[in-house]
Amino acid sequence: MRRAIQLTDDPTREAWCSYDLAGALRWSGGPNAEVEQAFLNAMSLRPDEQLFKDGYERWKRRSL
Repeated sequence: MRRAIQLTDDPTREAWCSYDLAGALRWSGGPNAEVEQAFLNAMSLRPDEQLFKDGYERWKRRSL
């Protein structure tokens, strides 16, 4: 997943890869800082994508 992010020059594709990375890190028990960074990257690239915001908010509520 991280490799796909490095290889793309399309901001939309990078945003979706970052969102997917956040989900994979969350599922595998990755560090919270890395999960948050992936979500924030996705949201910064596509601030209009409500799914990214909703996923981030759900994760924040569950990780507290």
